[in-house]
Amino acid sequence: LKPQDMAFPSYREHGVAYTRGVDFKDLLGIFRCTDHSSWDFQRHGFHPYTIVIGNQVLNAAGYAMGQKFEGKVGDDPDAEATICYFGDGATSQGDVHEGFVWAAVYDAPLVFFCQNNQWAISEPT
Repeated sequence: LKPQDMAFPSYREHGVAYTRGVDFKDLLGIFRCTDHSSWDFQRHGFHPYTIVIGNQVLNAAGYAMGQKFEGKVGDDPDAEATICYFGDGATSQGDVHEGFVWAAVYDAPLVFFCQNNQWAISEPT
C-alpha cells in the first residue's frame, strides 16, 4: 500500500494497523468498548474496524467509488486505491457479494483480500 491508499479491515488486522502507523493502544479502545476508533483514519489510511462480519466490503466499495469519481485513479503517482480484508466466513454474507458486484460493475480501484483462516463455521474448507 502507498501512503495515500486506504485499508478497510475486519477485526483481525492488527498487523496492518501497525504498519499503517496506528498505535496499539488506540486499537484497544475498540475492544474495551471505550471508543469507536481514536486514530485519524484518513491520516493513517486505515479505516476503523468493522465488527459486523462482511460489512467492510460495502464500505470499501463505496470509498473506492469515491476515489474513482474524484479522479484519483490511473497512472498518476498520487493515484489512490483501496484494499478490503475479510475472512472466509464473511463470504457467506450477502453484503460481501453485493460489494463484489458493485466494485466489478463500476471498475472500482479495490482489492479484495480474503483470508482463509479456517475459522468459519458456515463455509466448507
